[in-house]
Order: sequence, then C-alpha cells, then structure tokens
Amino acid sequence: MHGAQKSKKKKRPRDLNALALSIVAEVVGDQKPEQTSEKNQVTVEMERFGGLTSGKARAERITPEERSEIARKSSLVSAHFMYYDFDRIHQKLRVTLAIEAGIGDHV
Repeated sequence: MHGAQKSKKKKRPRDLNALALSIVAEVVGDQKPEQTSEKNQVTVEMERFGGLTSGKARAERITPEERSEIARKSSLVSAHFMYYDFDRIHQKLRVTLAIEAGIGDHV
C-alpha cells in the first residue's frame, strides 16, 4: 500500500531564530535541545482578553474626528496598494499586473 505508512516529520518552528537553529543543527548533525517551556493556556487567554478589551476601550475613547482621520489614512493606504499592485506598469513585464493576471485589458 502506497499511503499506508506515513513518515513522521518533525514540525519546524515558526520562529525564524528557532528555525535557523534547527536547520543548522540538522546540517551539522547536532541534536536540538528539547523545548521544555510551554505557554500556560490561562496566560494565553488572559493576554488575548486584554487585547480584546483594550481595543474596545480605545474605540470608546477616540473622538469622531480621530476616527475620521484613521479611516482617511486607511483609505489612502488601500488606494496606494491598489495602484502599486494593479495599475503600475511592471518594469520587467512592461504591462500592468492586472493585465498579466487577465483581470484588465487596457491601461
């Protein structure tokens, strides 16, 4: 059977420093020390709760003018990335990325 036996691969760490350490350890042949510290689930939930409540508190604290300014800046950033990703003529392709992707047909 082809898929009956699965090879057990070690999960690579998401942290770039830990990933680099694990790659170097594989290449050199050293054994990576096992991580003994696990985050306490209660601590993780409390940190998340703090983030959720502080966002609500900030939303209640800012004035309508500040809210309008934040929305304006957000729309400017969105417009910039829309231009950069779709309307700008790519240097190597010599066409816009929208034309290359088949989304648009003219500039």
